[in-house]
Amino acid sequence: MKSSNEWPHRAIEHAKLRILKFAESPLEDANFFNGYMELVSSDSGHSDLDDALHTLLAKAKKDKLHFITLKRICAHYETRGIEKPRELSVWLFNMLRDIEVEPKSGKTGPNKSQTEHLFLLGMTATIAETYQKPIYPSVSTGDSGSVLQVIALASKEAKKELGRMILPATTEAMNALPLVFSGQRCPNILFSRLRHGAKIPPHNGMINTRLIGHLPLMIPEDCGFRVGNSTRTWNVGEAFLFDDTIEHEAWNNSREDRFVLIFEVWRPELTEAEQRLSTRMLTAVDSY
Repeated sequence: MKSSNEWPHRAIEHAKLRILKFAESPLEDANFFNGYMELVSSDSGHSDLDDALHTLLAKAKKDKLHFITLKRICAHYETRGIEKPRELSVWLFNMLRDIEVEPKSGKTGPNKSQTEHLFLLGMTATIAETYQKPIYPSVSTGDSGSVLQVIALASKEAKKELGRMILPATTEAMNALPLVFSGQRCPNILFSRLRHGAKIPPHNGMINTRLIGHLPLMIPEDCGFRVGNSTRTWNVGEAFLFDDTIEHEAWNNSREDRFVLIFEVWRPELTEAEQRLSTRMLTAVDSY
C-alpha cells in the first residue's frame, strides 16, 4: 500500500501513461469484431461463429443489436478478404437488397466510445487494487481519496498531452490567443471538415461576448461563406474573425472537402470582469 501523500500523484501519472498508450493504438475492426464475438458467445453459448451463427441470424430479425453485430462481422470478413460462411453471405446479400431490414428495437452494441469506456473502467479497478483505495464519486485529497477522481484527472492530463503531441504547432498557436474559457462550453478548438457538395444552412450563435475565428487550411474552388450581407471565400492561411450571432452560412460546391481550423476568442472590448460575468452566466445555464 502506497502512502497517502504519494499515491494520488503516482496513480495519476500511471493512469495517464496507460491512457496515452491506449490512444496511440488505433481501434481497428478487429477490436470491434472481438467485442461482438464476446457478445455472440455469451448470448448463444458458443465460442465458434459457425456454431453461433444460426442463433445470431434468428435474433437479428427482431433485435437491432444482433443485426448490427452481423454487419460488423461481415465488415470484418470483407475488409480482410476472408471467405464468409454461406449463411452469412446470403444474409449480407439480402440486407443490401433491403430484404433484411434493421429492427427499430434494441441497443446498437459496442462502439469506439464504449470500448474506451470499458478500458477506463478496467483501469479504475486496477488502480483501486494497486493502491488499495475505495472507488466512489466524491472528491477528496485526503487518505480516503477517490480512485474515480484520480482517473478523471489522469484523463484530463492525457487529453492535453495527446493534443500537444499530435498537433504541437496548432497547440502553440492557440495558446498565444485570448481563448474563451467559459465553464464546460469552452474553449472550442476544432478542425472543421465541410464535405464536397455539402451546405451549412443559415443559422445564428447564441452569445456575442466571443468572436469566431477561421484559419483556412485546405480550400478547393467554389466554396463560399456568408455573414449577414457579406459573402466571401476562404483563402489558405488568411485567418479572420466574425460575430456568429449574425446569421451566417457556408457551402462547398466543389468535388473536394474543405478544411478550416475554428476557434473562439473574447471580444477585445470586453474587460476581465465582463469575461468573468459571461463565464458565470454560461456556467449557470449549463447547471440548470
